[in-house]
Amino acid sequence: MAENTIQVKAYFPTGAWATVSLVFDSLDTMPTADDIIAGVEAKGFSIDFAGVEVGDKIQTVTHVMHRVKMNKDGSETPVIALYHENVGMKYKLDHKYLNNSDDIAEFESVSGMKLSDIPVYDGEAFLPRDHAKANRYVIQMPKPVKVATYEGEYEFNGKTDTKDYIRNFIGASNQPVTPANVTDMPTSTRQQERQSEQQTASAGWLKNDDALEKVKTQLTFFELNYGKDVLTDARKTVIAGGYDTPDLYLEALENQIKAIGA
Repeated sequence: MAENTIQVKAYFPTGAWATVSLVFDSLDTMPTADDIIAGVEAKGFSIDFAGVEVGDKIQTVTHVMHRVKMNKDGSETPVIALYHENVGMKYKLDHKYLNNSDDIAEFESVSGMKLSDIPVYDGEAFLPRDHAKANRYVIQMPKPVKVATYEGEYEFNGKTDTKDYIRNFIGASNQPVTPANVTDMPTSTRQQERQSEQQTASAGWLKNDDALEKVKTQLTFFELNYGKDVLTDARKTVIAGGYDTPDLYLEALENQIKAIGA
């Protein structure tokens, strides 16, 4: 007797999903829709996952960046960029506007961190992971966050392409974030912020035109002699703001360049 099957998409509590094959012999023995739903849910799965629509993908994000949008009426709207768990994806997966207190509570609930703890980047665009300032502004969340995404079109330079857009956070409880349910930001992140603040404070020469011209001339020399890629890698490690004078910065930079080329 030939077997017939029904394929059912069943969701785990975490948001991951699996395909369940239900086998029956004939239409007479075919389970009803209600029976299928009841049977799947009895095993701890869900047929309809909250916040997920047909065709959506559930993806995991681990890092966040915080900017602010200035509105015409003078008010501000927080905007967060979310970065995929795959560190090879250096650009943000997508960004979300936190338009009201409920949106902020939802983000804080799923991430386990307060929005106010995330430093605000005052640039006009979100940073890639390999940007020199990413260590300060692209922050690892205390726990991975599941998001439902859908594929949509966008235009760039007159061409139309597709990308993933975030529809919803998965598993938000919209409960206020309190000291009891918030994990502190990793110590390394806090150290990076303090170091960056100290570096900026000690780098008064960065506002001196003569000092900047001297550095620019030497950077050109380094690029010609060691190559652009080596210079770029060295500048990611040796941050100008961490040195009291341009001479100290250039000396450290040259040492790093030679170490890379060794």
